[in-house]
Amino acid sequence: KSVVFAVFDRGDPRNPDMARSAKLRIVFGSDSAAEEIHALPHPVDSIAISFTDRLSEVWVEKEAIDDALGSALLKVFAVYGQAGCTSPRRVVVLDGTAGDARSLRDRLARLWPAVVTRETPAHVASSNVMTRQWAAALGWDAIATEEHGAVLASGTAELPSLSAPMALGIVGASLSRTVEALPANVQTIGHAVAHPEDPEWLLTIAKTAVKRFVPVSRMHDFGPVWDGHGFWRQAFEEVEVDV
Repeated sequence: KSVVFAVFDRGDPRNPDMARSAKLRIVFGSDSAAEEIHALPHPVDSIAISFTDRLSEVWVEKEAIDDALGSALLKVFAVYGQAGCTSPRRVVVLDGTAGDARSLRDRLARLWPAVVTRETPAHVASSNVMTRQWAAALGWDAIATEEHGAVLASGTAELPSLSAPMALGIVGASLSRTVEALPANVQTIGHAVAHPEDPEWLLTIAKTAVKRFVPVSRMHDFGPVWDGHGFWRQAFEEVEVDV
């Protein structure tokens, strides 16, 4: 059998034509995009897989904070900023104070030039000038990294969330308060804790909508399970044979 690869926009008539016979529909996009695609006429036994709007964050214990962790955190954040579903939008220093959050912010700002060596595009730098001012207006203690490559803001868990392409909020909070504040569409928790194998972490995560609990450096690393589903396994039909 041949494989046909085609690229076309959302208004192309091939979209509904393909949906009518497709055995598998995979959507990467917004919730509304997934709803529209899955609403197209399709075979009753077809499979729908959606990768929609997701948010991730980092949990760290104070004792785990060092330059190695800071570098790993900047690497996973700088790749996509807030655009990546596996990229952290917030860092929580567990049982930390506002001072602990500020200290981590300053460490990340110091490490930024050595870790993120690319030149900052003019439009990104310009946007981050506004983002820093906006964050300050919301109550965050915000600073810009070198060349305005990103905005790092420390504060409390009660502050409004920062939604900007290259903004990273850093707060101190108890684990219980952190869990309570998790968004419904949470995906990955990047952790830096002393004993991630402790059953208490499993019990904590099991009570949430979290799909992945992985070391900070592996936030972007995916295996056969995506967003809690056996993605590749779902893409194939299995035939059971008993002999």
